[in-house]
Amino acid sequence: MRVLAGAEVPGVQLSTTTENRAALGLYHKLGFAVTARRVTPLWVPWLGHPAEHLCLTRRLQPADLAL
Repeated sequence: MRVLAGAEVPGVQLSTTTENRAALGLYHKLGFAVTARRVTPLWVPWLGHPAEHLCLTRRLQPADLAL
């Protein structure tokens, strides 16, 4: 985050599914928030069922330079 903030990148976006609870816990701890969600069949071959896909974002601030 420090490198991105230093490069004046305004924010970060990532995605995962509700199935990935460990990643969601980490992303929330780092200040990411869910900004979009939808159920998708994309994961059916691996999970055997549709999954809720989440888009998470976090705006970067000058304070992120200290991370």
